[in-house]
Amino acid sequence: MKFPVNKYWLYIEPYAYLKYVERHLIVYNELNKTIIEFQNIDDKILNNIAEQLNSDTECCCIEIDEKQRENENVSNFITQLRTNFSGDCIIKTNNFKPLILKQKKEARQQFDFSKIDDLYQIRYKLKLLPREITLHFGMKSEYDKYYPFIDNACSLSSEIDIYNYMGKIYNNIKEYSNVSTLNIICYNDTNYAEINSFINRNHSSYNVFIHCDILQFLNKNVVFNKKHTYCLYCNTDLGKNIESVKNYDNIIFCFYVKNSEEIEKIQAISEQLSITTKIIPAYDNNINFFEKYIFTDRDDIIEQNLSVDDILVNEILNTNFFGRIYVNKFGFITTGSNKSTYLNISEHSINDFILKEMQFNESIWFLLRKNIEPCKNCAYCNLCPPISEYEILLNRFNLCNIYKK
Repeated sequence: MKFPVNKYWLYIEPYAYLKYVERHLIVYNELNKTIIEFQNIDDKILNNIAEQLNSDTECCCIEIDEKQRENENVSNFITQLRTNFSGDCIIKTNNFKPLILKQKKEARQQFDFSKIDDLYQIRYKLKLLPREITLHFGMKSEYDKYYPFIDNACSLSSEIDIYNYMGKIYNNIKEYSNVSTLNIICYNDTNYAEINSFINRNHSSYNVFIHCDILQFLNKNVVFNKKHTYCLYCNTDLGKNIESVKNYDNIIFCFYVKNSEEIEKIQAISEQLSITTKIIPAYDNNINFFEKYIFTDRDDIIEQNLSVDDILVNEILNTNFFGRIYVNKFGFITTGSNKSTYLNISEHSINDFILKEMQFNESIWFLLRKNIEPCKNCAYCNLCPPISEYEILLNRFNLCNIYKK
């Protein structure tokens, strides 16, 4: 059977990702990190083609005719696809779509819990969780005023003393092979004898980060262990204190900053003392500072080196928060957000909390840009970094300079 020459297959390569939202079209190529973009599309033919391609989640391949192909905007789109090796338009010779590998879906299937009704299936998938556990041993410090969303369950009343459940916490953590990071947050009122005992008994393969004020470390309250990394929180006035411990290999000096001048100070200290530093932007009604250092732009998206799998996962879960669990001083297990379930370690296990959180519709584990205004109206919504703590704090979900209507 012969097919008329005016029928074509228009397709997107499996290593490219296409997204079309409200007359905004992008095609991202994971191999050469290029982005094809059309904004405010007025052409009905190109809009229709983009919508069809966006709807074909299997292999992103549709049939078009000669009239569509010769449309100036469509022709330009095809030319850019070919130039960037992101797709092509070929003559249709039979009823079978060309052999195009389907977009990779392993990651999407691995993390998609929405279609699992059986609690036992969810329990089986819990091998993936948690990824990171943070233990708070003490009340809030002066630094937490910049991050009121962290460990807010501290405000819940409880008669539980977390130190009485150190053994249970340790045994809970041992059950999970997927834990990559254990954070231990220490404060001025932390019982360091208990913490040091807990640290010394830990012989697991995950990375342990001890977070404390530099003065607590200098006062020898925290036992130094070469196996672990110590995040020491400082300010730029503690130069002499920093210099006294600069020769330790596994220390990260953490600084909260609110303006460009503080960043310059820290960079000078880092160069002078040859130390590893971590700069943490702190919000203090300094939105101009955030626009300069925090807002995402198009170059930031390219520099992420995203794969198609990474983008598909962003459609399912928030990788900034997913699998992160906090246990505060009073034993409450949370996600560290005010939108979280709460269970106490005295009566429940971490496993119980995960099961409950997975079924909580408003969990920040599943706080996605595709569901939030104004991000859901932008084709970049699944390419942008997932919603972060800063956006929750500011109650503003478009900390970007990428696409403006």
